[in-house]
Amino acid sequence: MSKKDFEENKKKENNFIDDFEDWHSRKYSDEYRFRNKTPFFIKKTNYLVHGILLLTLPSLSLIISAILDLGVGFYIFFLLMCIPGSYLIIKHFKSR
Repeated sequence: MSKKDFEENKKKENNFIDDFEDWHSRKYSDEYRFRNKTPFFIKKTNYLVHGILLLTLPSLSLIISAILDLGVGFYIFFLLMCIPGSYLIIKHFKSR
């Protein structure tokens, strides 16, 4: 191998590393990953759906406590657990 060949191979190797670094930075950049999509943490939340989902557990506990006649504690649990769900539903209709 002559000195000239050695230098050409060295240049090719350096070019490969530079090309790989460019490709790698493009591959994992936010513009490449998200393009025109907004990230999940920027999307507007749907308070109505979240409120309804938060009301399912208290509603089920109310039905079970009424069927099994479990006492006043479950009714208090129902009232306390309805606060976050009803707050989100109210927040949904206020934001409209």
